[in-house]
Amino acid sequence: MQKALPHWMTYDAEVDGAAASIRCDLALFDREARPQGTNTLFVVGATLHSPSASGLSTPSEEAAIERARAALTEDLATFEVAIAGSVISRGSWQTFFYGSDSPEEDLIPTAQRPLRAEGWSDWIQAESDPEWTRYSTFLLPSTAERIRSVNERATQSLSTLGLDLSE
Repeated sequence: MQKALPHWMTYDAEVDGAAASIRCDLALFDREARPQGTNTLFVVGATLHSPSASGLSTPSEEAAIERARAALTEDLATFEVAIAGSVISRGSWQTFFYGSDSPEEDLIPTAQRPLRAEGWSDWIQAESDPEWTRYSTFLLPSTAERIRSVNERATQSLSTLGLDLSE
């Protein structure tokens, strides 16, 4: 089976009463797009150096998050994992990915490396989640938000083709 192309959606939310920015790969909504045997949820997190007053990232720290996100995606590509999304809230950035119950020995140090490269204090946890419950109940936006995202993506694609969408 060919790996599905990611369809990233970022949206604002509230998590436990605090402002949050959530980024989710909507392609993983399709169960067939999920790698086989990815029953364990891994959460790698970092404490931001200088979060905003609301606990979100500042523009300067957002650049560091983007560098770490790109490195993490590249570094984890050699493992059989699916990066499901990330959350910025309460002065921390967390990335959620699913892997096997028996991860390769160097998975955790590989996941922590991009965060440490940015000088963040990092941590990682793992928990069994064979039904991807955290993905569907925490990361995944509401149905209305998903439809809006798909509509925007389709409209943008049609506009790129030069079609007049004024009507």
